Amino acid sequence: MPQTSLLAASILRTRGIMAGMAHIDASHAYEDAIRDYEAYWLLVEPGGYMVGDDYSKNHPGVFLAANEFADKHGLRLSAEGPKWWVQKPK
Repeated sequence: MPQTSLLAASILRTRGIMAGMAHIDASHAYEDAIRDYEAYWLLVEPGGYMVGDDYSKNHPGVFLAANEFADKHGLRLSAEGPKWWVQKPK
């Protein structure tokens, strides 16, 4: 679906589409990243995962946004290499 990430999330949400996993790999800017995390979190089914890319201090916007997102939602953030992930409570 050729759309911006936020418009795509809105379209999916409007259509009631949910996913067991959402993989986020878009802008490295903090504001863009945190908006994407919040938008796609609404589409993750309970027990599902959100995975993100570029989790490193080389991408401080992504690093900060992922940590703040996990803290805000009381989630345990795991990371390996450039990937990070959280699981949505059931």
